[in-house]
Amino acid sequence: MSVSKGKPSPCPLCDAEPISAARQADKDIYEVECRRCGKFSISGALYSSRDIPISLRPWLSAYTRQNHEHGKPTELLVSSNIQTLGQAMQNISPKDRATGLLQMLIRRTNHVGSPVEFSPEWDYPLATAQNPQEAMFHVEELKRKRLIKFHDMTHLLVTHDGWAVGDQAYLLRPPSSLADTNAQREEKRWDVFICHASEDKSAVVDPLEKELQKHGLRVWLDRSVLTIGDSLRRKIDEGLGSSRFGVVVLSQAFFTKSWPQRELDGLVQREISEGKVILPIWHNVSHADILKYSSPLADKVAVSTQHGIPTLAQEIIQAVQSPADIVKKAIIQVPIELTSTIASSKPDLNRIPIHPSKQDGLPVMKHETSTQFFSERFAKAFPGVRGIQWFHDPIKAIERLALFFTKPIVFGGHHPIWWWRSGNMYIQNFSILSNDTILLDHQELIIDELAAVNAGSYYQEFLYIKAKPAQPSGLYDISSVPDQIALRGYAKEEFSLFHGRPVTRAEYDDGAAVIDGRVVRLNGEAQLRERFLTPYNFIIAAHESPINNDRFDEPCNEMLNRILRGEATIEELSTAILKLPRREHYNRRQ
Repeated sequence: MSVSKGKPSPCPLCDAEPISAARQADKDIYEVECRRCGKFSISGALYSSRDIPISLRPWLSAYTRQNHEHGKPTELLVSSNIQTLGQAMQNISPKDRATGLLQMLIRRTNHVGSPVEFSPEWDYPLATAQNPQEAMFHVEELKRKRLIKFHDMTHLLVTHDGWAVGDQAYLLRPPSSLADTNAQREEKRWDVFICHASEDKSAVVDPLEKELQKHGLRVWLDRSVLTIGDSLRRKIDEGLGSSRFGVVVLSQAFFTKSWPQRELDGLVQREISEGKVILPIWHNVSHADILKYSSPLADKVAVSTQHGIPTLAQEIIQAVQSPADIVKKAIIQVPIELTSTIASSKPDLNRIPIHPSKQDGLPVMKHETSTQFFSERFAKAFPGVRGIQWFHDPIKAIERLALFFTKPIVFGGHHPIWWWRSGNMYIQNFSILSNDTILLDHQELIIDELAAVNAGSYYQEFLYIKAKPAQPSGLYDISSVPDQIALRGYAKEEFSLFHGRPVTRAEYDDGAAVIDGRVVRLNGEAQLRERFLTPYNFIIAAHESPINNDRFDEPCNEMLNRILRGEATIEELSTAILKLPRREHYNRRQ
């Protein structure tokens, strides 16, 4: 990518003098690097006009800087997405802002005990703060909790408690304006944006627009929404951001134009995050023509104008309609006694598949609470257990776990079963890898022993699992194992499997890996794995279990480590859990 450099203007987000600002030679996009805001990309129109509300600027600074710290590219800042991105950062709670700052400090730390440079003036976006004073409020809160301390006037130090909390806390990621949900797609003002060259208006675009509108679709077309005085570039940005799908009319004229290609660039960026949003139409071009212009576009299923405008419209309508919409229409159009058959059938969206909502098809949890659900599963997998029953044979232990995790274990809006250790989380998947090894979501666990504990009331039941150490993947230097044990009580590594071959976590995050000397795209086919290199133990319990108690997190973690070292017993852990208060009410939407 070539860039055109000139004298940089002040940063459009914070008004500081940027380190660099360069315009891509072939696109109306600026690449900006700022000491306060990090590296980010911004449309030429927005960079030149600096038409960003002052109230949004600190939140956008937080978004770009935190992505930069994570090593992740930001979304191209355009007029259509800055409000969504800024609002998402603003909605982060003060508690999570402090947690996010702690995580950022840990990421910037070379090793345990290493001071971290922190300047309130330049680093306040790391705390998702509007100014240095707000950043210092979060710093003081972390200091009050003894998670950090001041090393000197310019450096902070993360304490042992801070590292422990940071290890347990979910790593906060800057939000995206392009979430992959049908609900958010439904919020778009327009159904389709037609990306085209002006030469194709009369033959394709105009009649297609009329046909789509006749069927009730909302169509963004430049002449119908532009008024005198509007900025063409800004309106196109708004059209791209406010439309659920982009219809791209590919023709010889399209290939020679710059504006349609810029529109297509915006659609491609959305498709990377959202999934299928581009609906291609071929107008008097061949597959070879498309391949010469863009190989990714040539791979997409498309419809040719040779089939006629009505056929084009029907294909687009079928793709744009969500599965739920199709089912609703089918139910309305048939007698009531046939609706159950129609509703259970899947609409034919093979042309251009639409990603369904992640909640689609999930069963409803019949139990009032997760503790009731957990207790019923416990009774079926461990009948007759009163007190503590041990399973030292891995095969027998896995047989019981398989009974316990009989599907379904995930319900619409509910994850009733959780694991508790450093970084508590709900459980979505269970599978058996071998006679002694299971896969719990992405954790590989070589089972050493299992304890089913029913020493009190039904809501206090839990499972204790101890795993044996596994062989390292060979991807990393294992010299850090002693430091990990000193830090958290056990050592682990994260990697992923791509067609059975291990690749690093960094390559997994980047979506590509170097395999046999070649860069290979993972295409979403890599499977994340977490492998434990030392003995490891944890608890499985209901989401509303008394174990789900912030004050018990640290004592529980310490007791599990003591059990690993042979300094405590499962009986002592059970006694501690029985003393915890019952959760009478809990938000189960998580």
